[in-house]
Amino acid sequence: MKEILTLIVIINLIGIIIGCGTGTREAILTNNSIEKDRLEIIKEKAVITVAGPPKETPFFLINPETNELVSL
Repeated sequence: MKEILTLIVIINLIGIIIGCGTGTREAILTNNSIEKDRLEIIKEKAVITVAGPPKETPFFLINPETNELVSL
């Protein structure tokens, strides 16, 4: 009985190691391609858009008269 249990545990561990090893490479490649696309978009626009919480007061703003950044 111990031999069968040991065999099942070993097979499960091998399956976990093989399963985890293949998924991480694909995830890394996917993340790199997403980042590359974002970088290309930023370069094309020449603008970085930053978003903040809609109900909070920002710590800075752009003065529409002078187009300068003003802190609060």
